[in-house]
Amino acid sequence: MRVQLANADAAMAEPLDLSIEGISPRCTVQMSLTLEDEGRELWSSQASFEATSQGSLDLAHSPSLEGTFTGVDPAGLLWSALPKEKLARPQSILNGETNGGLTPQISPLAAFEYELTIKTDETSAQSHRVTRRRLPPGVSQSLLPTPLAGT
Repeated sequence: MRVQLANADAAMAEPLDLSIEGISPRCTVQMSLTLEDEGRELWSSQASFEATSQGSLDLAHSPSLEGTFTGVDPAGLLWSALPKEKLARPQSILNGETNGGLTPQISPLAAFEYELTIKTDETSAQSHRVTRRRLPPGVSQSLLPTPLAGT
């Protein structure tokens, strides 16, 4: 199984650019994405896909058949992550309109660091690191002292 994850480190809103080759035609591909937030809450999403008749899979074209989301959505594993335990105060994970209004506890300047696991019935699991940043790589942000005073 050859996995190509073209944008493992990207901006928050970017979907996964992921393709797989070298798998059996029409085999089931299981993917899971996990994140431990700063409150030590474990978040996860899962999806099952079917490889093409050529033994490949591309998230941009392959529908999730079951899991925390269904259908064709290359960002589905990111926005559909749910906590193991429900949070007392619902918030949003990416933009306020996803996954029932829940969000991991991540400081405002920190990136989301996920572990993506991919396996088929015939292959052992492969893990990949996925990072989603609130700011694009190369851009920095500083917290200003409070209270601010101006003239």
